[in-house]
Amino acid sequence: MPSGFTEEEKEQIITDLIEEGTKLFSIYGLKKTTIRDLTKAVGISQGSFYNFFNSKEELYFEILDREGQKLRNDLMKYSELVQKDPRKGVKKILLEAYTSLENNDLFKDLFSENTYEILVRKLPEEKIDKHIKMDFSEILPLIKKGQEKNIIKNKNPKAITGILHSLFFITLHKDDIGEEAFNDSFNLLIDLIVDGLIKKGEEQ
Repeated sequence: MPSGFTEEEKEQIITDLIEEGTKLFSIYGLKKTTIRDLTKAVGISQGSFYNFFNSKEELYFEILDREGQKLRNDLMKYSELVQKDPRKGVKKILLEAYTSLENNDLFKDLFSENTYEILVRKLPEEKIDKHIKMDFSEILPLIKKGQEKNIIKNKNPKAITGILHSLFFITLHKDDIGEEAFNDSFNLLIDLIVDGLIKKGEEQ
């Protein structure tokens, strides 16, 4: 960190970079947003940027992590519905998650124009692994709890988490599937996943 900044200023600059980065990435996307755009919005030199983040991709990924955490926290409101009607609750969570991603310009950029591939290529492998492990650490306990309550089928929890992840990676191929067919295909896939995970009355 540069000696010219106090600890308080450093914290504020990181906060400002995340706030302004969220705006700029949402409007212009990762590709078209430059480090000059980011530093100009915050009021620091381009050289100073690298004292806070190693690249614009790292800042973008940090913002994605925060947005993802907000989404996960928001979806917790359906936990009671899952208890009452597991199939309806889980399907609601998956559909709500997808709708939230569709309505979030930042996530829309992630699932378009090869942005995800750029992140994987330019970010350290350990950072990607840490992100995946964080998702697993949050989802796995929920799956295990559902299995303990005899709601979710007794399958490998990590395999179930992988299926849930893959559901949203399909959005990377929305153009390949075709706009017209995608929503029907996605809804059908959710039904198949939910039917495959949730125990029916006679199985409980």
